[in-house]
Amino acid sequence: MNTGDLVTIGPLTGTVERMSIRSVGVRQDTGRITSFRGLR
Repeated sequence: MNTGDLVTIGPLTGTVERMSIRSVGVRQDTGRITSFRGLR
């Protein structure tokens, strides 16, 4: 997974906006950014 990739996490689909060691931020098509922690 890289910044800019289109991903689906559970029911959410969006573009990876930011990544860190602990979390991933995904921007949905509505413009909302959702953060996920601890993805493996």
